[in-house]
Formats: sequence, structure tokens, C-alpha cells
Amino acid sequence: MPNISQITAVLLTCALTAGMATNASGAVAGADLPDLGNPSGRAMSADKAQRIGARVIANLHSKGLVLEDPQLVTFIRSIGQRLLSNIETNDQDVQYYVLKLSALNSFALPGGNIGIFTGMISATDNESELAALMAHETAHVVQHHIAREAEQMQGIGWQNLALILAGAIAGASTGNADAIPAAVSGGLTHLMKQRAGYTEAHEYEADRIGIKTLAKADFDPHAMVTLFQKFQRQRQSHSSNEILPTFLNHPLPGTRIAEAAERAVGQPKRKVRTSSIYPLMRERARIMQSSRMDKLRARYKSRIATGEANAANAYGYALTLMRLGKNSKAIDILTPYAQAHPNQAPWQLALASAEKSSGQRQHALKRLRQAKTRFPSNSAVKLAYASTLLAVGKPAAMRDFLLSQNQVLKQWPKAQHLLAKGANRQKRLGEAYYRRAKAYAMRGAYPGAINQLRSALQTAELNSYNKSRLSALRTQFARKCNRTYGTDHCRRAVEHLAKRNSSAG
Repeated sequence: MPNISQITAVLLTCALTAGMATNASGAVAGADLPDLGNPSGRAMSADKAQRIGARVIANLHSKGLVLEDPQLVTFIRSIGQRLLSNIETNDQDVQYYVLKLSALNSFALPGGNIGIFTGMISATDNESELAALMAHETAHVVQHHIAREAEQMQGIGWQNLALILAGAIAGASTGNADAIPAAVSGGLTHLMKQRAGYTEAHEYEADRIGIKTLAKADFDPHAMVTLFQKFQRQRQSHSSNEILPTFLNHPLPGTRIAEAAERAVGQPKRKVRTSSIYPLMRERARIMQSSRMDKLRARYKSRIATGEANAANAYGYALTLMRLGKNSKAIDILTPYAQAHPNQAPWQLALASAEKSSGQRQHALKRLRQAKTRFPSNSAVKLAYASTLLAVGKPAAMRDFLLSQNQVLKQWPKAQHLLAKGANRQKRLGEAYYRRAKAYAMRGAYPGAINQLRSALQTAELNSYNKSRLSALRTQFARKCNRTYGTDHCRRAVEHLAKRNSSAG
């Protein structure tokens, strides 16, 4: 049976490891590419692609791998939207996720889902390198090539394929071959044999479209080349017997790097636009993925002591101290930066968090109230403000505020959890169950959502109107569950949760 890296390289359209299709006319718009035929005739249906992608993301959520940090996720999605707005042909809804995994990896799934590992974010040297990785993945998705490759796995079944994909993603950072069911190893081996030449041509296509998109979005197109060179160095540093990260398992021939360099040189000259918070978000990703805060603290202290006393290291050091419970020291580091950069939300958020954790809750609330005015569209600020309102004993004010923030409620499960906590404090049990159900559903955990609504419908506080509304929502979630997981799986999962709750009660 192939090793985990080989399997993952087949199953996932990961960083530098998968292909891309052409448009319906047989060529990618605006690029001099070979005609690979009409993708619509070979790719799986949009419905099947969405079901596979939704199930994989839900599975990753259940493993705690999908990061819901609003600052980092919003930053990644802002790069993604900048790229998407500069792609000539796109008929897909693309969603970007951040996975809390230290491996140098990324992936794209059927249904327009792209995942970036925190390890990949922290390994980049500039924002354009991060954008280059995302441009390559985005090109795969918008050209429907992920669906085409997944469709090659005929006979496995879409539900099994979704589980295999999720297992491969989780196993990619651990080398856990058990993540792949043995029952499908034969099909995987067959797929690997028929895919080798197919992938190489598509990789070149993804490079070309990615480089063009980078230039149009005012990123540095040469970043694709430096990213390749970095990967090549990483590959050369591994022994031949070592299990490699997925992108290293795929060869990077010199001709591919040379062609990427030539393409980059040929792009129109534009001024590169960079975000001032990129260095901060890179360090945030580094901290989010780590369980060794003592090691990170030593890293930042050493860098600062040896002359790298820049904003990024100061930010990373302060966040590390906060994770270690040393909030007063973090406040000392953050305060001058927050004063010097009043228009950079990460400093205000970090300082408010340190103040809140050190017991200075009113100071934190005042700072966040000001930040809410200064950054009116920043979801992280709004969520931090709501959380601090709850911390100072104002659940009603928190509820009123969040209920006025429709986009925050739609996008962030944390908002639903905050409302659930506030409802519990106010003895509004039916609402607490409802909000937790919404949070479960936002992560694709429909059995858990259905179970929460079941509990809500059993509370005496609900009137007939609200019971009717919750009953209709439970039916809606049941349909989504059946669509995502299959009827039998959903029925068993809901029954299991009901029995567990009954025995616990």
C-alpha cells in the first residue's frame, strides 16, 4: 500500500500537488495553455462536489482542526477575495479555511473549499508568498479540476471519498497511515497509476494562472518562484526514507521553476500592495499551532535580544506571554505598540485581551468600545467586545449588541456560543439550546444541532409559536444532515446522542 504522503498527494489538490482544468471552450481564458478538453463532461456534478466538500469540512471541524480565530481567518479570506476578484473566469463560490496544523501544507476540495495550514502561513517570508500559495490553490478550484480528479475515484462512493479526504488531511501532518481505510487501497493504487502524467500538465497550468492572478491583484508574481525554491530546499533536506509533507512528495523539476520565473518576468509592472498586519498574522499563526509556549517564548526572547526587536516579534512574544498567563508583562510590551499603531486592530485586540485576562475588564471594555468605532466592520473586534460585555456581567447588553450584527451571527459560531452563555445566565434555556444548535449547524455537525433543538423543544418556557419555529428548524437541519452524511448515518448519530443524553440525565 502506498505511504500516507503518496495517498494524500492523490486525494488532495494540495500546495503544488494537483491539477487544473480548462474552461468550457477548451482553454483557460487569457493563458497560453494546452487544450485538455471540456471539464464539464468529466467532472462530478456541482451537487456531489458540494456534498463531498461539506462533509470533509464538517469532519475536520469535529476533529478540532478548523481554526475559528476571526483575526487570522479574516486576513486569509481577504487575500482570497483579492485574488478571486482578479480571476477572469470563475463560476464557483470559494471558501477559505485555516487549519490548526503545523505541516507545510494546504489543500483544495470539491465544492470550492480551500484550506491553508497554519504551518504554511508561518513559513512564508512575505505576504506575496502566502498569496502565491493561495493563488495556485484557487486556480485549481475555479477551473473545476478538483472535482475532475475526485471523479476518477469511481466505485468508492462519495461518502467514503469524503471520509478518506478528511482522514488524509488529518494524517498528512502525522504520517498516520491508519487514517486511510485499507478497503480502498486498491482503488487508490489504480488511481495513482493513471494520474501521474495528468497532474504534471495541470501543475504548469496552475502555476501560469496563479502567477497572472498574483500580478493582477498587485502581489509580487516572483513570489511563486521563491515559494518553489523554498519547497525545493525543504525537499532536499529530507532523507529518502522520510515521509514528506505532501507538496514535497511531488517533484519540482527545474524546468517548472524556470518557466515560472519567465512567466513572472513577463507580467506587467505594478506596484506591490502589502498589508501592514501580515507580519503579525504570520506570528499569530505560529502561536495558534503550537503547544510549546515555553519554546516559543525562548525563540522570541532570543530574536529580540539579538537585534530583531521588530513589531512582529514583539507581537508574537506578547501573545506567547498571554498564553503562559503572564498578562502584566504582555501589557507592558503591547501598550507602546497600541499607542503607536492606533489604526491596526491586532494591537488593540491583543492589549484588550491581556487587560481582560489580568482583571482589568473595564479598561478592556473601554478600549474595545473605542475599537468598535474605529473598526466598524471588524468581526474580531465585535466578538471581543461582546465577550467582554459578558465578562463584566452585562448579558442583556451583549445580547442586544450581537443581535444587531447579522453578518457576525452568520459567519462565526463563537457569536452563537456567546448568546448561548448569555441566555443561560438569564435562565433562558430554550434560547440557549437554540443558539448552541445554530453553532453546531454552522460547523456541519447537524446531529448535534438536532439534539440541541430536541432539548429546546422539551423546555416549558417555549410558547406554541416558538415551538413551531424550532420544530421547522429541526426538520431543516435533518434534511441538511441527510444530504451531507446520508440518512442512515444521521439517524444513528442522532439516536446515539439522544441515548447518551438520556443516560446522563
